[in-house]
Amino acid sequence: MFYRKIVTTFFVVMFVSLFFACSYVLGGNPKYDVGDKLMLWSLFYMVYVGPIVLIYGNLVSVFLEYWQKSWSRPRDWLYVVLHGVFGLANGLLFGSPIFAVLGAVAALFYAIIDRWLYSRKLKGKRNRLYLLLIPFIAYGLLWGILQLASPSPPPF
Repeated sequence: MFYRKIVTTFFVVMFVSLFFACSYVLGGNPKYDVGDKLMLWSLFYMVYVGPIVLIYGNLVSVFLEYWQKSWSRPRDWLYVVLHGVFGLANGLLFGSPIFAVLGAVAALFYAIIDRWLYSRKLKGKRNRLYLLLIPFIAYGLLWGILQLASPSPPPF
């Protein structure tokens, strides 16, 4: 379970940060070296998203998993929906409906990835390596495309 939660945390943090960085970068703010700006803003968002998912998200997920095993029959749809409900908490705590919706979407993404990994029961180091390479490939491709599509800064 520890490996599954860590991999799920890694996926969610990487892809949520990439989404936020893309929404900022492609929103029209930077003009030059857009790929580099994507990486910079993604790292910025990882600093905030990472601890929330690592601490709060994993605590909620472990609690829900143990609750389902001990109190009710395990149902994947209930597990995913309850993650979404608990994902609303951060936005409601700070009084921001936008953060609540974004937290719920991130929590739903977490639950879907977690259930997918649970059902796959990945065996072997090769499968684990391929799985962990997916976010790096996505970042590399997006960085390359945006860097090639954006103009270089003027010399003066």
